[in-house]
Amino acid sequence: MVKIDWIVGSSILIYLATLITEIVSSVPIGLTQSQFGGNCILGASVQYDTKTINITEYGNTSACGFCTYLTIFTVLYALCYGSYSAFALYKSVENATLMWVLPAIMICCLMFCMKFISSCILSIGFSQFCKSVTADASIQNCQDGETKVWAYKSTVIGLVDYYANMTTAQSASWFCVFEWFLLTGLAMLHYRRNRSIRSAGEVAGGFAAADTEGIVSHEILPGKT
Repeated sequence: MVKIDWIVGSSILIYLATLITEIVSSVPIGLTQSQFGGNCILGASVQYDTKTINITEYGNTSACGFCTYLTIFTVLYALCYGSYSAFALYKSVENATLMWVLPAIMICCLMFCMKFISSCILSIGFSQFCKSVTADASIQNCQDGETKVWAYKSTVIGLVDYYANMTTAQSASWFCVFEWFLLTGLAMLHYRRNRSIRSAGEVAGGFAAADTEGIVSHEILPGKT
C-alpha cells in the first residue's frame, strides 16, 4: 500500500489555505481605501459634527500599502512552493537530496516575521482609528460609525463599510501568521528528517537508500526488486 508523506502533504494543504487567507487579508483593506478616496484610515483621527464624522487627518498611506502589497510576495511564494511540493509528491521526487527545504525554512521564517509585523500594524492602526471614532459620547462603538455620513474637509464621502472590511482583514491576517508558523515548523521537521535520511544512506546495487525512500514511500524503482 502506498504511503503518502504526511509532512509534504500537510504543507501542501496549508499552502493552499494560505493562498486564500492572504488574499482575504488584503482585499478588504483595498476596498476600504477605495471608499475613502484611496486614503488609509489606519491611525486616522476624526471629529464628530452633528450627524457627520469629519476626518481631520488620514493615516500614513505606506501602512496600508505595506499590509496590501506584502500579500503579492506571500501569495506568489505560497503558490510556487506549494505547486513545487505537489509536483514532487506526484513524481515521488526524493526529498532528502532534491527538495529545496533549507530555503523554504528561511523564506517561511521571513514571511512569518513580515506577516506578524503587518498584522500588528493593521490591528494597532485600526484600534487607534476606532478610538478616535468612539471619542464622541454619541457613538458607543466603532461599528456605529458606519451609520453616519463621513466627510473629509469639504468633500462628503457618504456611508462606508469600514468596520466589516477591516475586521475581516485583521482576522485573516492573524490567521495567516499562524499558517506561516505552521509552515515554518513543518519545513524544519522536513529538514531534520532529510538529514537523518542522508546520514543513514547506504549504497546498494548502484542506488543509495535515499533513492528508494522518496516522498511516496515503498515505491520500487525500475530494475529493483
